[in-house]
Amino acid sequence: MSEKKSVNGLCIAGFVMSIVTFFVLGFYGLGPLASVIVSATGRKKAKARGQNTIFGTLGMIIGIVSLIICLIMLLKGYSLDPDAIVNQSF
Repeated sequence: MSEKKSVNGLCIAGFVMSIVTFFVLGFYGLGPLASVIVSATGRKKAKARGQNTIFGTLGMIIGIVSLIICLIMLLKGYSLDPDAIVNQSF
């Protein structure tokens, strides 16, 4: 039989943070950056302890994609403020 590996709590926390920030695109990149840092830290600790690292890896990937989207939005001048979106002229 295969042995089940435990999952590091920081990996799960980073994964959940990355999912939330992906859908909310929060705080102009601070949320995605924090999720990448937490996921990377959890992944490093999980690897050292022989635990499963899949959630840490997924958290890093989703966090990086979310961070790139936030940076593109900021560089293009898009605002996350709903009032500013309504008042934009095209």
